[in-house]
Amino acid sequence: MQLSGVDNLSDLDRLAWNGGVFVADNGKNTQILLADEPQTLFQSWRFLAQLARTGNTSIHQAKFGGQPDPAFNVLAIQPRNALPRQLVNRLPESFANGAGHAPGDPYPKYKRPTIVRSAFADSTYIPAMGVAASAKLNNKQVWLAISAKDNQQLSLALKDLVEGQALDHFSGTVLRWRGSKVSVNATQQSLITAIFPRQSLSWQVFLILLLIAGLLPLLYFRRINLIK
Repeated sequence: MQLSGVDNLSDLDRLAWNGGVFVADNGKNTQILLADEPQTLFQSWRFLAQLARTGNTSIHQAKFGGQPDPAFNVLAIQPRNALPRQLVNRLPESFANGAGHAPGDPYPKYKRPTIVRSAFADSTYIPAMGVAASAKLNNKQVWLAISAKDNQQLSLALKDLVEGQALDHFSGTVLRWRGSKVSVNATQQSLITAIFPRQSLSWQVFLILLLIAGLLPLLYFRRINLIK
């Protein structure tokens, strides 16, 4: 887990640090969505128990099941094809369409270290690939998904979270993990793209205006010199 000032922690950071918003007030404002496959369900409960221990609390007041409720912080632990579309649509695009692969998601708080390539190299035993993503709603509620391509993969990925060190390295808004190796899908966001997202042309217009503002004084003084 990356610590660079508590205020700068992402919700995935907070999940690893103290269980995040999901364990606050014994889970009173939390809705938890679980898979119905027995082995995945077993590993999900192990993971939830770990979150509760991390936060030194319990989650006995959490709401379970149903469709995602915007009035609650939502934690979904389900395979990708079981995640509610309403939830997936709120999460970063790289989770919804790329299973946590590039393009990276803006995460400007601090630079991430280079991920060791061997984390996803072939080996005799290849752990399951888990994917996690989070989003904050306009009302400040947090929606977070922990997922994998199917129940078997999710069960193994959750087992790795409980028994390994991957959870300690959770950060950003989208990440993948395999065994104890974590790849955070983040890009360093520039000041300009932070002010003007690239989805619009506003940032390009801003750059052009800056260029014009810099050239005008040069042209003015050159004209003065020519008149002299």
